[in-house]
Amino acid sequence: MIRRRRIAVLATLGTIALLAATSPLWGSYLGRHLSWLTVERVEISGTRLLAPHEVLAASGIQPGQHLLDDRENWEAALEAHPVIAAATVTRKPPGTLRIRVQEERPVALVDDGTLRFGTAAGVLLPLEPSGLDVDLPIVRGDLADSTSAPVVRQILAEIGRLTSIAPALLAEVSEIASAPGQADALRLLHPAADVILPFGATPRRIAELTAVLADVRRRNTPDEGANAPPLPPALQLDLRYGEQIVVRPSSTRELS
Repeated sequence: MIRRRRIAVLATLGTIALLAATSPLWGSYLGRHLSWLTVERVEISGTRLLAPHEVLAASGIQPGQHLLDDRENWEAALEAHPVIAAATVTRKPPGTLRIRVQEERPVALVDDGTLRFGTAAGVLLPLEPSGLDVDLPIVRGDLADSTSAPVVRQILAEIGRLTSIAPALLAEVSEIASAPGQADALRLLHPAADVILPFGATPRRIAELTAVLADVRRRNTPDEGANAPPLPPALQLDLRYGEQIVVRPSSTRELS
């Protein structure tokens, strides 16, 4: 029974498509007078930052529209939303549309007096971070200020690169800034140490840094049952010197 119904639906769609090709007016007329082609359900997937109702509102899909309406208009409306990078709308008769969105990917929270999501392209997303389950490092600076904007954009671009090759490391970093006096290095505030990381660090160097951070944590974690020792002085790990990682006391655990 189900198979026969499916065949009938496909045959009807084929007829409408044929009529639409030979006579658009006939195809539109037939499609709009078949109740099972009226949109009754919209399935939305791919969202992390936006709520499904926000995606539906951005699409422009209204009650009573039909599956045969131009989906390119819906996709264009979705992709005009600043948080949506790409969108695909597909039809699933009877009565269902499927929207698959790809959202812009924030790499940090930019603090210019207000916390906002920033992308690797240096774009601020018009979203309220509170209430969203997204844990990102903080970058302080103002993208609207001509002096600080180039620095902030450079930092965001490098964070985007690091996110693709070292997501586990970035997930543990709370703040990121330019290294003091260095335009081509980042300063990462990590729980185990203050890290100076040159721009363009390779996956191999990241792996070496990860190993040293793990060793620092192991050495500073007391054995079970032992009295906790005094907190050790904060450390700085500096990767700017060739193949070495220089370990020294850190003067501060705050980023300016």
